[in-house]
Amino acid sequence: MIARLKQHPEQWRDLALVLLAGLVMAACWSLIPGALAGTVYELELIQLAPEVWLYLRIDALGVFFAVIISSLWLLALIYSQGYLGPDRRNRYYLVLMLSLGLALGVAWAGNLLTMLVFYELLSIMAYLLVVHEETPAAKAAATKYIVYILVGGSLILVGVVLVFHLVGSLAFSVTPLLHDGIERGYLVAVFVFLIAGFGVKAALVPLHGWVPDAHPAAPAPFSALLSGVLVATGAFGIIRVVLQVFGVELLARLGFMHWVSLLATVGVLAAGLAAMRQDNLKRRLAYSTISQMGYITLAVSLLGREAIIGALVHIGNHAFMKTSLFFCAGLLMRQAGIQRVSEMGGIARSLSL
Repeated sequence: MIARLKQHPEQWRDLALVLLAGLVMAACWSLIPGALAGTVYELELIQLAPEVWLYLRIDALGVFFAVIISSLWLLALIYSQGYLGPDRRNRYYLVLMLSLGLALGVAWAGNLLTMLVFYELLSIMAYLLVVHEETPAAKAAATKYIVYILVGGSLILVGVVLVFHLVGSLAFSVTPLLHDGIERGYLVAVFVFLIAGFGVKAALVPLHGWVPDAHPAAPAPFSALLSGVLVATGAFGIIRVVLQVFGVELLARLGFMHWVSLLATVGVLAAGLAAMRQDNLKRRLAYSTISQMGYITLAVSLLGREAIIGALVHIGNHAFMKTSLFFCAGLLMRQAGIQRVSEMGGIARSLSL
């Protein structure tokens, strides 16, 4: 085996990356006992201003999402090694591993600004992966993706500035940042900017326009991560806003979530029907993702404890389910040249030969 690795140094690279991703996953799983015990780990990164820090806060919610991220990343990395062609492999792996660190930064962000910074850096890395194959379709899809995502990030930034102006803090903690003493107009503005911004990233209808093009354009292993992790990160951001920026009790009194419930319900139905009309395999899965994010947001909008727990569980369900489906789509594309549902008749027989 050693002699073979000397003849093929790229296999050393592949093995090293799998080991690194495996260690990251093991580290994330090792945090579960502490999270269950209520332990919170904090790490200050950079001080941007006297009262503004970029820092990490590893709480139970962050550990839950980090376990999903690290597990899916390892699976996608292993799948990539058999899926990718010979071109631009080093660039792909470099960007993929950097994206893993940035995605964990989103999960473990200690405040709104840290979450935004890590998410925007992750979005830039994701752009390079969406455009990886450098076809005209990939370039067009990547351009559309980055425009949507940066607009969403700009909306979140306005919300972040408003929150800091109102309460002088951006930190996630057990106590929500906002309270009843703030003028209702300000609360409406913060809610609209933050939910709309994270809604773009979570592909909520009608803010979903980038998803049906980006998923088919990206390589199948990254399409899996785009659906299972990056889009879900937007829903994760909405959960942070509900629980740690506003708080369930304040939102229940304000009544804002009724509108979110309505939009989420429309999104579930519209995206589900659109998925049924798609013949392209990956576009069908992309619309399914939009519909599933609607389910998650609908559950959160109910503001019940069991409903929010259900939303978190479904983030994990959807992540592993949709990753598996994109892996299957990639297999059909590579092994049988099939890209459309209408071409799948008899595929089980032909692949078994």
